[in-house]
Amino acid sequence: MGHVIVRPCTPADLALLRAAWPTVDDVHQHHFEQQAAGAAAFLVAWEGDVPLGVGMVQWLGPVGPAASAAFPGVPELNHLQVREEARGRGVGTALIEAAEALVRDRGIDRIAVGVDDDNPDAARLYHRLGYEPTGVYDEVRYEWVDDDGVRRPATERNELLVKMLHVFVVSVTFLNAEGDLLMVRKRGTHRFMLPGGKVEPGETHLAAILREVEEEVGLTLDPTAVGLLGHWTAGAANEPGLVISSDVFIAPLPGDPHASGEIEELRWLPISSEVDYGQDPTLSPMLTEHVIPALVALRPS
Repeated sequence: MGHVIVRPCTPADLALLRAAWPTVDDVHQHHFEQQAAGAAAFLVAWEGDVPLGVGMVQWLGPVGPAASAAFPGVPELNHLQVREEARGRGVGTALIEAAEALVRDRGIDRIAVGVDDDNPDAARLYHRLGYEPTGVYDEVRYEWVDDDGVRRPATERNELLVKMLHVFVVSVTFLNAEGDLLMVRKRGTHRFMLPGGKVEPGETHLAAILREVEEEVGLTLDPTAVGLLGHWTAGAANEPGLVISSDVFIAPLPGDPHASGEIEELRWLPISSEVDYGQDPTLSPMLTEHVIPALVALRPS
């Protein structure tokens, strides 16, 4: 595949799109009008001046009544279509990723998509990209036009799939006597990260990190000895497309850690200003982009 660019449709794009990819009832124009009204983002995938695919992000939430009731206000990606000659080239994935980026940039933590029961290939793609089934179904009735120009009624049963785009966690840095950083690797994953996890309902951030440390590495922290190192955002270590925000704490090491719960392996990482940690594919983005530079900056020169 050549260089594909996905962007919201502009007036100049619309003219090219309508000329290169005519549609019954001028669907492109209708989608552009929805975008102009602020109700949607009309995304088009381009290879040069050639449109390869389209998709709509519905800002007002899912269009199906059951989905809208269950997930009000969650943007829905629909009308995703790739031209036949461009299929199998990653265009659909590029449109999905562009839609996710738009939603994430608005500070929204989830995106939804409806998948027809009779389209297992689409379901597999969305599952691979991190979309989870909800058990919420809507029946969609519409018309399509056959090769002879005859309108045909059709009905689909769509399940809503939802993907989390942004998760908040707490984590903690422990340094041993040599100044090495304690990292953990969860079972079934390949990247190392800090001990920590999600905050449960009703927990303070401090209470959450005390609980997570005991569950993951078997250590009991003195809450009065825990300080905040920083608050950062980075890509998730093991889930493509997911963004993690974290309060990262720092605390004295209170004993000998051991892998517990979902943790499969511990590792001590020497911290040095001479090492390019970004070249290590086993480290999480949060470590390489934020935590390690902060720890290096704390070291006396």
